Amino acid sequence: MKNLFLIFFSTLLICTACDTNSDSPNPTGSMSCLIDGKSYTATEVGAVNIFGLMSISGEEKSSGTTVTLGLDSNDAKAGKSIDVGDISGGSFASSLTTVMIAKNGKETQYVASTGTIIITTASKSEVSGTFNFTAFDLTGANKDLKITNGKFSAKILF
Repeated sequence: MKNLFLIFFSTLLICTACDTNSDSPNPTGSMSCLIDGKSYTATEVGAVNIFGLMSISGEEKSSGTTVTLGLDSNDAKAGKSIDVGDISGGSFASSLTTVMIAKNGKETQYVASTGTIIITTASKSEVSGTFNFTAFDLTGANKDLKITNGKFSAKILF
């Protein structure tokens, strides 16, 4: 059930963030990081804040790679540091931090196991911050990914 919700929530965000002109960057924000040392820059970025959950997502169209940061809406405060993948405090939202890699027509979903999201600015309409985390392949078939030097700035779409 948790994976189904995660897929639905991520799909909802990406569909909402999509721009009708796929050749131009989405003006709703920016997201970049290193994925296992390789540069990643999202061409479409957006955030949603519904049902007490905030999801910030970016997609790099050329590679089909999507990075989604999940957090509890109450944690979206400037200066807040959020432990990714830690649900010991009862927050399911931090377990929604994922990376979806598309290769050869096949998608592999990775889920954050450890790391940090730091909110630098937050308002009702925008959120920005930094992130670093390690993510594991849900199937266990691939090695863990190291996501480093992450930064984002996104308009909250709804």
